[in-house]
Amino acid sequence: MTRNHFICNMVEVLCIQEQNKCVPCSHCQQPSVGRCVACELFMCEKCFKPHNDYPGFQDHLVLTMEELSKPENQSKIRKISKCTQHPNKKLKYYCDTCNQLICRHCMDFVHDKKHKFLPLEQAAESKRKDLKKNCEMLERTVCYSNNDTDKLKNVTKSLNRNFDAAQSLLNERKQELLTKLQDKIDGKINSMMDNVCVMFDQKTERVTKQINRTETFVNRLKASADMARSLLENGNDEEIVRSFQYVQENVNSANKEVHQDIYVDDNVLPWSAGEVDIMLLAEIKDFVMEKEELKAIRAAPRKLEFDPTTGKLRVIRRDNANV
Repeated sequence: MTRNHFICNMVEVLCIQEQNKCVPCSHCQQPSVGRCVACELFMCEKCFKPHNDYPGFQDHLVLTMEELSKPENQSKIRKISKCTQHPNKKLKYYCDTCNQLICRHCMDFVHDKKHKFLPLEQAAESKRKDLKKNCEMLERTVCYSNNDTDKLKNVTKSLNRNFDAAQSLLNERKQELLTKLQDKIDGKINSMMDNVCVMFDQKTERVTKQINRTETFVNRLKASADMARSLLENGNDEEIVRSFQYVQENVNSANKEVHQDIYVDDNVLPWSAGEVDIMLLAEIKDFVMEKEELKAIRAAPRKLEFDPTTGKLRVIRRDNANV
């Protein structure tokens, strides 16, 4: 994985600004006491001595860690990376064809002459404009996705309210039935409640997954937007060009997300009040038929039928006349 130069530089800046975190010496990994701006190296007290004693380094600017912690010296902390193929050469050009920072030697002898080359400053200016647009787009997408998350959370609240309402309705229907049929009614109610709970759990799980997926997407976009904003405010040309691809990938991902209105069926009771009554009465039909006042009806050429309009049983003769 390519090392993110901008992030590494920012980490060193933060370590210096937070006095409790030391930056290791570039030579021996001991805690550094300062940095040579010309050499772009952090050095401990021991390594600084031969550096300062060498006549050729007399004009090098050396800053202590305390001096480096000041905001005006922040730019002097950052390392300027060199060409990976030519370590002594600075990266001064951008190959737009290869999407790669290169040195002059790479441009002259390694890359094809037909490639499109830009000076680093010109490439950075172009990327900076695109980065600003990407940052704005990402922030807008974050706003839209937050709205989607709010809608999904409202669906969850509605599911809970409807679950409570369904539970209340089932309990009311249960109380309207005969006390003697309590055990039978409870058995049917419990079975129905199991179905309601399964539906509630399934729909709640679906909404929760959507919330988690949306929040994860939002967090990724926020991080990318924050990085884009930080690059715009603090990144140098090289850092902007190097880190642009990371932000662009998240922009591409955001562009692929199709914003749709959130709709989730929040009903957890699959039956109407009348259907609940029918199912409960079906459980107790045999028991009701055994009642003394219904014995004559059972012997006659008639039948019982449940009327969902009135919520009562009615007797039907074979000629379909109501009794």
